[in-house]
Amino acid sequence: MCTIEDYKILNLSKDFGWYKLSTELKEWHSVYLTDKETILDIGAGEGETALFYVLHGAKKVICIEGDKKNYARLVKNAKIIEKKYNAQIITINAMLGNIKIDIEGGEEGMILEQHFAGYWEEVAHSKGIPPATKIYRLTKAKYRNKILRSKEQFFLNLLSNPGKGK
Repeated sequence: MCTIEDYKILNLSKDFGWYKLSTELKEWHSVYLTDKETILDIGAGEGETALFYVLHGAKKVICIEGDKKNYARLVKNAKIIEKKYNAQIITINAMLGNIKIDIEGGEEGMILEQHFAGYWEEVAHSKGIPPATKIYRLTKAKYRNKILRSKEQFFLNLLSNPGKGK
């Protein structure tokens, strides 16, 4: 299991990267561990989850990040990870519109994580194979309000615990 000490090689921002890492690393160990060698990390932040996957056996991590500041740090951190761990980190700066996953059997054991489970609505289901494939859309108003509340809470936590973001 990796520890927060393993992340000292990265250039993470004080108010986002280190705060996120210090609050989520334990949870990542309980849900993100996988035996897959290739990982798709959408919303890759500053590269902290890319390093997590590499530390736990991934050989290639494809990182997609839409925020330009996070992406700039991601690119720098990807180079550090590649050099130190001989892994391949592919970085893409993009905000995604739709996500389609159809891997013809590669889905077994896949971990699909998203932050707003209660805000997805089913809009269709496949009549193909398998017939139970469901298609969801994230409802924008609820999503936007949840994001704003999350950001407010994040900054309130930082203000009340200023040492936590370091």
